Amino acid sequence: MNEKRTEKADRAPALIGRAITSIAPAGGPDMRLKVRVGRRVAAVLRRRDVEELGLIEGMVLDAALVDALREREVLGRAMDAAMRWLARKQIASGTLAQRLAERGFEAEVISCAVARLADVGLLDDEAMARDIAAGLRRRGPAGPALIRDTLARRGVDSDLGERIARESTEGFDIESEARRLIAQRLASMSGLPPRTQARRLLGLLARRGIEPDLADRLVQQAVRHAGESPESG
Repeated sequence: MNEKRTEKADRAPALIGRAITSIAPAGGPDMRLKVRVGRRVAAVLRRRDVEELGLIEGMVLDAALVDALREREVLGRAMDAAMRWLARKQIASGTLAQRLAERGFEAEVISCAVARLADVGLLDDEAMARDIAAGLRRRGPAGPALIRDTLARRGVDSDLGERIARESTEGFDIESEARRLIAQRLASMSGLPPRTQARRLLGLLARRGIEPDLADRLVQQAVRHAGESPESG
């Protein structure tokens, strides 16, 4: 990135004081526009950038406008990278910003790219966090700790993750859900010693984010009950 910026900075003075000779489609699926000054391509920009900069044929470029062309072109590359990542998987804005920084984009460009994607609804941390939390709950009991930790690994801000974890577990009877899960798993552990059953069940509940005190109480009750039942003896 630094070498590219240096190269373009060296070419920039040649554009100052010259007029735009054409603005025409550059081709490709995204229909960008190629801004030419004589035979030189001054920039390849998104249509939105051309409109926002007010570019028209015959406009004379000054130093500020040349800088703006370069900034918008770099922003376009940042947006391209971001769109490729988002096309594969939902990611949080913080994760996206980190990836762009690793690619060498500057903070101002990253901030603008993130804001644009959020404006058009392609980057929505809260919606992503709610989708993740809902998916965890569909797969079984999911305590706040599991949801918080999962969201943190996906790059969701800690305050937002805490709120989503709290809201997504409100109104659900985690204890009843945990009891059902224990009962399902115990049915396949009848031949194991009680201590082994308890250890495996505690590990299972821990992975589902169930608080340790609650998990220990429910597992001890279930294992003791299973040991006392006529079928176990």
